Amino acid sequence: MPGVFVYAGILGIASGIALRGVFYVPGVFTVSCACLSVIGIALCMKRNTLRSTVWCAVFVTLLGGSLGVLRADIEFSKNTHLLDARLGQTTLEGIVVREPEFTESSQKMLVAVTLEEKTARVYIITNPFPEFRYGDTVRVSGNLRRPEPFTTDEGRKFDYPRFLAKEGAYYQMIFPEVAVVSRDGGNALYRLLFSARRGFLMAIRSFLSEPSAGLVAGVTVGEKGGIDKQTEEMFRRVGLIHIVVLSGYNITVVSDMVMRILSFLPRVLMLTFGGVAILFFVVATGASATAVRAGGMAVLALCARYVGARYDIVRALFFVAGGMLLYNPYTLYDPSFQLSFLATLGLITYSPILERKLFWVPKILSLRETLSTTLATQLFVLPLIVYLSGQVSLVSVFANIIVLPVVPMLMFFGSVLGIVAGIFSHAGFVLSFPAMAVSEYVLNVSEMFSRIPYSSVQVPYFSEAIVWCSYAVLVIILIRSRVRTSHVSSPN
Repeated sequence: MPGVFVYAGILGIASGIALRGVFYVPGVFTVSCACLSVIGIALCMKRNTLRSTVWCAVFVTLLGGSLGVLRADIEFSKNTHLLDARLGQTTLEGIVVREPEFTESSQKMLVAVTLEEKTARVYIITNPFPEFRYGDTVRVSGNLRRPEPFTTDEGRKFDYPRFLAKEGAYYQMIFPEVAVVSRDGGNALYRLLFSARRGFLMAIRSFLSEPSAGLVAGVTVGEKGGIDKQTEEMFRRVGLIHIVVLSGYNITVVSDMVMRILSFLPRVLMLTFGGVAILFFVVATGASATAVRAGGMAVLALCARYVGARYDIVRALFFVAGGMLLYNPYTLYDPSFQLSFLATLGLITYSPILERKLFWVPKILSLRETLSTTLATQLFVLPLIVYLSGQVSLVSVFANIIVLPVVPMLMFFGSVLGIVAGIFSHAGFVLSFPAMAVSEYVLNVSEMFSRIPYSSVQVPYFSEAIVWCSYAVLVIILIRSRVRTSHVSSPN
């Protein structure tokens, strides 16, 4: 039963943030609801009946909603107008607080500008050269403006201000003039981690040609913009774009590798170093919502292992998601967080159901497991992906079945190449061959599927209500399946 209250509380937090994003809720009303919820929970806990349990879950949801509204109210009023007097052509000076993201034609970075002893972040898109890095103090001259929502050619609306607000940025400058004032600012540990990441990527790009280098960079450390637009579009068409972004698998591999290396140490130290390695890896890769979610779940798994407690993966997913939302309510509006959460939830809940249904598929080469996990994740993210992009890949399942089994190999060979060649450059030539071979396999399979007529189709824009109805149906199917399974497994 405690799991029900965790789910109710987290859903309440998400609902409260979403409500505050649409309406202004008076603080007195929110605090009153929170107090009423606490009283209701206390009264319900005195009785051990089904009705009191249901009411307790309702009050926990209401309490979570109140916390979500209050937290969102605080975050939504943070320094959102600090630079309003500087809008238009201006010159600002600040420090780069995130490692820049590079694409073929630009680099994107966050610059923290201090004014009146307060800090505001500006999202800057500028030319790819010269390259800037975390800790640089820069002088920026250009048109400072507020980000605005926009509508795509297909009629899909994108809330760009809230997308940037998750990074704390309420202003933007497009292709301004940027000059370095000084270097080596910011946090020394962050500089070290980002420097190691740059060395890793440099080693990969020194021994692999494009687009293999970009693919390996994306699979290993989640390098955004590592692949060219043509290759990115190819992966989207065949439903493989998820392999070039950081996932929970990367985090698990890093943790497991560190704990294997340090297995000779006492258990406490081994688990501690494993947790620290996860945190360092998440920070070094940019701390995206996907990485933070996966890292948080991995750390909880290590904590459960340390205390000898049972690790409930669904509960851990909701617990980490709730923590992320309370830390930064704007995370709720981040598509990568939404897709990562849904993909993980689908993998956990629907994969066992589909594996039972696919009893006729042979287990050889883990074919049944791969097919069930692929279908589960694709099924759970499909409504949201179609709503966001309007694109449906008709070959995604087949492409994933063929490609996913070799992704661990690609990650392993790519990691070995980046680490070893970054230290001993002479070893890079030999180590590049297996990484190149596996990456070429992935690229060739993707190209083959992308050339199939109607491998991807465009879907007209539809209402958010259809998305919610789709997930309501999926939840109902899941509940019915769980109930049916429990009845079958229970003794007569």
